[in-house]
Amino acid sequence: MSTVKEQLIENLIKKDKTSQRKITIVGVGAVGMACAICILMKDLTDELALIDVAEDRLKGEMMDLQHGSLFFHTPKIVSGKDYSVSANSKIIIITAGVRQKVGETRLALVQRNVDIMKSVIPALARHSPDCKMLIVSNPVDILTYVVWKLSGLPVTSVIGSGCNLDSARFRYLIGDKLGVHPTSCHGWIIGEHGDSSVPLWSGVNVAGVVLKSLDPQLGTDSEQDNWKNIHQQVVQGGYEVLRLKGYTSWAIGLSVTDLVGSMVKNLSRVHSVSTMAKACTKSTESHQPEQVAVNLESWTNIPSKREHMCKSLRRKSDRESRRKQIPGTQTVLQRASFPCHSDLVVTTLEAHVKTSKVTQRWQQNDRGKGKEGKGFYGIKEEIFLSIPCILGQNGISDIVKLNLSSEEEALFKKSADTLWNIQKDLVF
Repeated sequence: MSTVKEQLIENLIKKDKTSQRKITIVGVGAVGMACAICILMKDLTDELALIDVAEDRLKGEMMDLQHGSLFFHTPKIVSGKDYSVSANSKIIIITAGVRQKVGETRLALVQRNVDIMKSVIPALARHSPDCKMLIVSNPVDILTYVVWKLSGLPVTSVIGSGCNLDSARFRYLIGDKLGVHPTSCHGWIIGEHGDSSVPLWSGVNVAGVVLKSLDPQLGTDSEQDNWKNIHQQVVQGGYEVLRLKGYTSWAIGLSVTDLVGSMVKNLSRVHSVSTMAKACTKSTESHQPEQVAVNLESWTNIPSKREHMCKSLRRKSDRESRRKQIPGTQTVLQRASFPCHSDLVVTTLEAHVKTSKVTQRWQQNDRGKGKEGKGFYGIKEEIFLSIPCILGQNGISDIVKLNLSSEEEALFKKSADTLWNIQKDLVF
């Protein structure tokens, strides 16, 4: 006897169940679920996967979203403790981490969350080798660097949410002071997502009118309208929300969704997100990354991906070594012989980024001021900081070269030093 479904529906073709816009969120805490609901309401994905170690809560959050399926247009919502549920994701959003305590700075979180990344990132990269990773966990700039190192992904595919939210707070507060909607107020926060962030008062404008042209002292201790307090409110805003409600969620969820929308829809919009400032050099050779051990042991069940990666590395290394001997090429050639070793060494930028059009654009950036080994405003360490970046389907495609005042440039370098003093002692 035929089933009700068989009597109701006549199948004509085999359905393709492959997701085209799969998004995975790691961590179903307040931030992760705020990201989830905002992404669903914006219809940015055709499959949403949730991952967390707390199985009961994870299942409950999945069911709660599934029961609301009538009110959005994402046909598939799944969850699991195993990282295989994230397979073939286009974008993976990392919100996992220990929660920030009241009175605790973002940088104080660093080593605790680094240890979490060590257990999460390699598995995610194995199951979605072509994904874009969007890091939200704090301290976001340092953890974005850690994820880049652990994942083996191109630097353009590992993006920190950075100062996108800081810039949104900045524009809201400027608009609130002027009685103008924030979309009509333009201004940027760059540097660290946190206490040493840098407000770019030199570029703040409304309808093209630069506010500093009206008051050259704007944003300094000398001006009378307390505009400088706006940046303090930006910095303290997250801490104040944390004190009042115990966590932040909605603003960061909306900010992350804003970034996801730019990538999913290939909008080429500019965002202040965390990327490696050192990558913005005139010469690729001045930026040779350290080699990263990528654990491929669990790829044994995915022979096509393993073989494709190894062949790709060999072909790329052959081409490069014929043109010019590059440090690290020989290592890749030796270790990429079949069968792939479980501890295959991949020089990340050499294997993935060096020949891309994105890096060719970055090579043209004249902010290196002609000095080898230095990137954005002379930064020579592998530090991730927020700068205006163009986001599209390939991740970060370009950066916007800013005309900073001497004071802004000094503050940006100070922000870089703040992060480097923490990052240099990390163990991962």
